[in-house]
Amino acid sequence: MSKLAYQSMILGAPEISVTSHGKWWIFRSSIDWIAKRPQPASEVFTAIVPCPEDGPNSHRYEIVVAAFANAYVSIGKDGEKISRGDVEGILGALEKNDRLRFPDGRVLAVRLDE
Repeated sequence: MSKLAYQSMILGAPEISVTSHGKWWIFRSSIDWIAKRPQPASEVFTAIVPCPEDGPNSHRYEIVVAAFANAYVSIGKDGEKISRGDVEGILGALEKNDRLRFPDGRVLAVRLDE
């Protein structure tokens, strides 16, 4: 998960908040680091997308989240939700709290059931 936090910062997030809530890891930023690219935000969760900002032969880390997480939900500045798995338990709290605090940002919640 530290790689995801690092990449979001090199992609323009001036700060990234990482908190845990049970089995969920929640990443928040005041900047939407995913929507800064012209392709649909969902692509970083479904394809290996190059990340030259992270060095040669690097790729976006969100694809690793999609591969190994039991569930995830990402909400961007436009309100678009990208999710997989059972996210109902965390979704209400994220929408209620993060849209008010980070209207131009992104929140990504990742559940890892070990």
